[in-house]
Formats: sequence, structure tokens, C-alpha cells
Amino acid sequence: MATATVGSIENNNNTNHGSSSSASRYNGGRGRYRGRGNSRGGRGSFRSNHPQHNNRESIATNPQNDQSNSRRRKPPKKGKGLAIIAEASTSSNSDSKTSRTSIHSKKFSVSKLSLDEIKDLSTSITYGLTTSTYECMICCDVIRPNNKTWSCGVCWAVFHLQCTQKWAQKSFNEAGSWRCPGCQNKSESIPEVYKCFCGKVENPKFTRFLTPHSCGNACKKNRDCTHDCTQPCHPGPCPPCSAMGPIQYCFCGRKTYQLRCIEIDHTAGKSCEEVCGKLLGCGKHYCKEQCHPGDCAQCEVIELQKCFCGQTERDATCGDGAAIHCYGEKTGESLQAWTGFFSCKEKCNRLLECGHHSCTKPCHPVTGEHEPCELSPSRAHSCPCGANTIESLLGHKRTSCTEEIPLCNNICSKSFPCGHKCQDTCHHGNCKPCTAIVHVKCRCGSKTFERVCSEAGESIINNEELICDRICRGLRTCGKHQCSVRCCPSANKKSSKGRGSVSQEEEYDTNHQCVLVCGKSLQCGKHTCQLLCHKGHCKPCYEASFEELTCHCGRTTRDPPIRCGTKIQCPYSCVRVPSCGHPNVPHGCHGDEESCPPCAFLVSKKCICGKSVVKNISCHKSNVSCGQVCGLLLPCGGHHCKRVCHSGDCLIEQQCTQTCGKPKACGHPCSSACHAPTSCPDTACQSKMMISCKCGYSSKEVICNATKETAEEIKRRQLECGNVCAMVERNRKLATALELSDRIVEGPFVKSAPKYDEELLKYFGANKEWAKNIESTLGDFILKSDKPTLNLTPMKASHRGFIHGLCTYYSLKSESVDVEPFRSVIIKKKADSAIPLVLLSQAFANHGK
Repeated sequence: MATATVGSIENNNNTNHGSSSSASRYNGGRGRYRGRGNSRGGRGSFRSNHPQHNNRESIATNPQNDQSNSRRRKPPKKGKGLAIIAEASTSSNSDSKTSRTSIHSKKFSVSKLSLDEIKDLSTSITYGLTTSTYECMICCDVIRPNNKTWSCGVCWAVFHLQCTQKWAQKSFNEAGSWRCPGCQNKSESIPEVYKCFCGKVENPKFTRFLTPHSCGNACKKNRDCTHDCTQPCHPGPCPPCSAMGPIQYCFCGRKTYQLRCIEIDHTAGKSCEEVCGKLLGCGKHYCKEQCHPGDCAQCEVIELQKCFCGQTERDATCGDGAAIHCYGEKTGESLQAWTGFFSCKEKCNRLLECGHHSCTKPCHPVTGEHEPCELSPSRAHSCPCGANTIESLLGHKRTSCTEEIPLCNNICSKSFPCGHKCQDTCHHGNCKPCTAIVHVKCRCGSKTFERVCSEAGESIINNEELICDRICRGLRTCGKHQCSVRCCPSANKKSSKGRGSVSQEEEYDTNHQCVLVCGKSLQCGKHTCQLLCHKGHCKPCYEASFEELTCHCGRTTRDPPIRCGTKIQCPYSCVRVPSCGHPNVPHGCHGDEESCPPCAFLVSKKCICGKSVVKNISCHKSNVSCGQVCGLLLPCGGHHCKRVCHSGDCLIEQQCTQTCGKPKACGHPCSSACHAPTSCPDTACQSKMMISCKCGYSSKEVICNATKETAEEIKRRQLECGNVCAMVERNRKLATALELSDRIVEGPFVKSAPKYDEELLKYFGANKEWAKNIESTLGDFILKSDKPTLNLTPMKASHRGFIHGLCTYYSLKSESVDVEPFRSVIIKKKADSAIPLVLLSQAFANHGK
């Protein structure tokens, strides 16, 4: 709902706006207007053409518009109502006949008012309801006199009762409460009954002499004062009270005053602005401040005060200390007397009743009578420890307090407050501090210390705890961070079993309370958790926005308030145009934090090496490879780049790492890493080579080990022929005699006739012409070709398998290369490659026989 705020109606002159609370409600629920056919108002609104009630496009400065508006406004007929609303009567006992006349006049006067004369919220709502121009902000339809309504008690906006119930039911089912559409005031109950504005009458009947939806009775609503509202039942806030308040006294109570109820500040009083004159707490001086609220301040006069024993004096503020009347020694017929306020902590030194001893107590209030002597024979009957009587020790009774009390040789055994007993012999005066050795545990309870009992007691009194060196390694309440406090009081507390269970005692343990800030990202993704480190999930983000949330396409909106992190779900398609200019891939509307799907339009792009253009590539792909080997000459000058289509320099490590490959003196390639432009090192060649005998039958694989000086000698190196070579020569002659030389033009024979595999024979029979052609090709490759390799044309997998199996009988090396359907076979010669004694075609011919 677009909330176009259009001119708020306020009284800028001397119109009463109510008390502080009424004024706040007035500002929170002011009526709004909208022009016919223009924007819609948010809160309870009216249809108006007045220029002052349109903030978007003001036409008040145009004199032509003012003239046109003045022509439309008809003046009220003579005798047909007043020009403004009659003020409420100040007397609560107004005549009912006068009240009905006022209501009748109000009905007609409000309907005849011009928009310039509407000065307060109550009048504006009354005008809208009377003229049927007030709109319900939920359905944006006007509220008519026969409609059932509900009025908010905070912003005073009026709604259709049915609209309010639908609005409240949606939120009530989810959260158990609902908010007013106008002021967002939270309510716990849904309105069910149609009532008048004052709430006393249900289903009020419409009368043309009354304001619609009003019962016509006195409002009687409670205000901030003791007087109820005296106006007839009305919409909007009640007007300020105009009755006279009770007679009140000023703060000091000397003068009285009486004000109007609206002018009385019930939370405070009034000052007569004269001197207070009340007696202060000291009882000697009077308050010299101006008439003020509350108690008078403390007396600040400085006076000379005596202690209780009269030996010490001090300067203090009047009223400090406890004033106690004290008496000294009697001199003649006069008795020394003074007022003591404090204790100086010195010995009293006043003579006791005996006249021989003085009081040893610290300074204390004294009276005119002497205190009894504790050493008097009538009071002291035993030795200081109390074990023996004085008469048993002396043999007679003491006659004076000056006579010394005898001591016995027993242990004192008086009990200390700690429970131990004094271990000294019977003595005069107080016992020495307890010297017993006690065992005291440290704060965490893991270590025990030996301490003197009196020292341990003083530590307890002074809240001093023994601390050991043990570092606490227990987990804090968050379950993540360790305590790491020295001698922690909660170190030896038993934790609850279970990984996720936490007892109530552990949860509220202040010693292990984690003081670090959580700092985790909340679900909104914008804010972090500011609570102390805790277990479980963080609470949802409480930040909220009061701005309207709109999707990217602008076709879906959500009204405030909106919780932080809320994402709007738009059912329409995204309207963004790709930067490439191709048609957009159909997808739903989304926010700016999400990217659109990549463009799948097929285009032709140049590969990253720049050699060729690749077709049918998706538009969003940037690095396109043609799949070919780069082949550029490297900086070394002797090698070409073997990397597949790439970007950037060919050398990754800025140095060629390929094998040199240049032929050495022996003919083998150099196996060292590229060392251009220097020549190959003259080291022993580690390549393997085959050496054979003179007839060529026997052969052996050896390491070359040739250098520039020994290269020629290594090339002429041969094996000696043995018995096998003689047998081969005999077989060759036998084959010549048997006319088998037409199959072998030149070259060595194998030792014996091979035994071909059954699968080869079957495949030969199924593909005779092709198989004979392959057999002839292999024979020519061994006997007539000087090339080390033979490349065959691409063929199917079964043909390649046949060739691989046949090459084993020729001692040839075969390898399949390339990808389907261009996969072919490469055949390489070996040092012992030779034609078998019996060919596959001959073996197939004899296979049936």
C-alpha cells in the first residue's frame, strides 16, 4: 500500500491539543486526505481538492486555483449551523436540552465546514465520517454511516470492522498478536463487536443528527486528570480538560494556589519562590534555599565536635555523627558535661569506682556514674585462667583491688573463636593470637597449605584467598573456550555427563561464564551476534527496516516493517538483459546478490593459443581450447612446445626441461636435459643397443658406453657365432633344397616353425584377402624397408587385435594410437625381428589336413 502523506491537519493558533499523552496520540493518528483520482492516503484519509492537503504537488501559490476553489466552496446558509464546532461546556452538570442542541448544531456545522476551518484531529475525522469521505486504509474504500467500524485507541484511525478482523486474524494465527495498520500498536485480542467511539453502546444506530458511529451520550472517558470528558461521544482524542483544579499548597506549605486542570502538573508541585525556612536535620539551623520540592539538603555549617571521652576535637559538618550527652568528673558542686559525636579510639582513662584504676576501654559514651572495677575482690574470685580460686592460692581472701591476683601454673586453656584453646600458662590480660597450625585449601581446592590459625582467620576476615599455580582447563559455559584462570573456584566442580546436556548450576556459574562476544554471522548475513559467547544457534536478527521492500523487476512489493535478511519472493521472470546481448535464459526474478544463469547461446570463439576458431561454444565460456599441441619453438632453439593449447608463455619454469635428443658420436640420442646452446657432454652413453653375431641370428642387449673416442670401436662390436648359428645355416640350406626360398628373399630364419593360435587361424579364415595383404606387408617391411616404423591405416578394433597377435610371431613391436574412429596401429622393428619359418597362410592351408 503506497502511503502518500498528504497534509497533516494541526492547529497552529491557540487551539488546545490536550495533555502530553493526548498530544502524542494526536500526532500519531492524524487524519490524511487525498485528491479525487490522485494518490491514496495511508491512515484514515479523505478525498479532498484542497491545495494545503497535498504534499506531492502543491498548488497553493497559483491564484487561479485559489479562485476556482473559492468558487466551489459554498458558504453556509443563514441559520443552518455554526461555522465551527461549539466548544465543550466547562461544567459537568450541563443541561441535557442544551447538549442535544449542541449535537444537532455540530452535525450540521461539521458538514458545512470548509477544509481551512478544520483545525484538530477530532474535527477532521468527524468531517470525513459525516461527509462519507473518510477512507479505511486497509481496503481503501470510504467508510459510510451504515458500515460497522473499529477505532484504534492510540492513533484514533477508523477502519471497517470486517477489514480489521481479517487483518488481525492473519497475524494472530502466526504470532498470537496483531498490529494496528496505522500506528503498529500491538494488540492481544481481535475486536468482535461493533461499538461506538466511547465504547459504552454496542451496535449504535445511525441518526442524522449525530456523528456517524456515535451513541450521542457523554463520552466520560478518563483523562490525565480527575475529570472525565464532557463532550458527546466523538472520534479522535478527547479535548483538554478546562475545569478548575483543587486548591494546592506550594512546596514549603506557606501559600496556596488554584489552577485550571490542564495547567496542573500532577507529577510535581509549584514553588512560591520564597525562602523555605524549614528546620534542617541537624535541629539547629534552617533551610535558606528557595521554596523547593523534596527534602531539604543536609546542613553544611562547619562546627567543632568533641569525642565521647572529651579528649579529642574535630571540625565536621553539622549533623555528622551521633550526638550523645556525656559527663566527666565532678569538680565541687559542678559536673562536667558535653555532647560527644564520635569515638577517637583512644583509651578512656576515666577513673573507675575504686579510684585506683582507670578505664582501659576505647573511647565510649560516659555517664556521671563511675564504672565498677573488674579487679575488685567482689568481682575477681579466681585466677585469670579460672582453674583455681584466689583463696586457695593465697590462703586468704583479697582485701583490695590493688592486691595482685595470683597466677597458677596450669595451662590457660581459654577457648579462641576458632575453637582452639590457649596453650600459654595462666596469665594476666588477653590471650595471644592462636598459634595452632591448620591446613587450609586453596581457592580451587586442589592444594592444601599449612598456615597459623590466627593468620588464616585474618585472611578469611579480609576476604583473602589462597591461590595455587594450577591453571584451569575446564570449558566455559559456551562449550568452546577454555577457562585458563589460575586456581579457578569452579575447576573441580563435576560437569554434567552428556555432550549436549548442561545443568542449571553450570549454566549460571559466574566463574566459568564466557566473556567473549559471540561474533557469528546471523541468518540475515549482514550483522553479527553481539551476545556473549553461547551454546546453540544464535537468536534471529532483531534489526528491522521501515522502508518498502521491492523486488528487482518492481512488480512485487512488501510493506514495512521488514525484518533484516528477509528476501522477497517474486513469481515473475527476471527482466535483466545480459551484457552479451543474447536472449536471456528464462529464470525467476532474484536480488542483486544472486547472478543470472550463464548465457548458453552457442557461438564461435578463438582458442587461447590463437591458432584456430572453435565453433559451438557456450557464450559464457572464456578460455576455449582447440585441443591441439602448441608446437611453438622454445627459446632453446632445439625443441618445440608439447603443451596442449594454452595461454601465456610456453615455458612454466623459464627453462626447457625436455630431453636434449641430439645424436651423439655413437648415434644414440643425448639423454641429458636440454643444455642449449652448449654442446652435449662427452660422457659414456647409457642407451641400450643390440649386438649380434656375424650371421645375425644370435643377439644380445647391452649398454652402449660409447664416447667420442670409442664410438667407432663400439659400432664394430659383434658376438661370436655358436652351435645355434650352425644349425640355422643348415636349416637355411635345407629350405633352399626343398624350394622354400620363394617365400624369403633374404634374411634369417627362426629356430623352428611357430605354432599359431587357434583364434588367429579362425580370423584368417574369415578375412583371407585382408589377412594375406597384412602378411605380405609385414614381410616386405622386414626384408625390403629401411624404415624403423610402419604406419597402418585406421581400422576397426578386431583388425587391430589380429595385427597385434600376428606381430608377436614376427618379433615386431605394435602399438595402437589416436582415438576412435581414427585409431590405427604403428609397427616398429626390433633387433631380432624375422619372418617365421612357416607363414600363417601356410599354417591355415595345412590346418584342415
